[in-house]
Amino acid sequence: MAAAWQALILAVSSTLDDLGVGFSIGLQRRIPLRAAAIVASLSGLTMIAGMGAGRAINDLITGRMTNYLSATVFFAFALWFIREGARNANRRSSTGNEEAARNQPDHLQPSASILLGLGLGINSLGLGISGGMAGYPAALTTALTAATSFLFIWCGARFGATNWVRNLVGGWGAYCSAALMVLLGMLQIM
Repeated sequence: MAAAWQALILAVSSTLDDLGVGFSIGLQRRIPLRAAAIVASLSGLTMIAGMGAGRAINDLITGRMTNYLSATVFFAFALWFIREGARNANRRSSTGNEEAARNQPDHLQPSASILLGLGLGINSLGLGISGGMAGYPAALTTALTAATSFLFIWCGARFGATNWVRNLVGGWGAYCSAALMVLLGMLQIM
């Protein structure tokens, strides 16, 4: 029973960032079930890979290195959101708000889901190594990691996509998303 609680705590701690990321992306676009499932699957796969590596080796990746790698991915997403915000502002000014909204995809694309899943999975990889070295049950921890990742991405995106949040943020959604990504990146390296 203690191993189950430890596995749950490890899963939640490795995927808690998914909630904020889901919210940030939800400000801009929908996250379809398929995209959330891709992110969750990659979180689970990186957890099991990390646990396997953790059982085989002692200190392959230091805790700070995983934080820096994860922060780099968050900063890259922030730059992508800033670029998208500037591009959308240019579209709105040259073509009008309604046409610009029609030209932007309204959901997270599969390729972006894969990149996001890999970026978020870096936490799972690092924590999986620790969990593997500690002897946590790999199958249970992996299943819980995938489940919490899906839940956090999905719930965060739904909250970010609510009309009152979007109306509050307005045309600044991409920049708000970028700011949240920078915050998450900063938290990773602090």
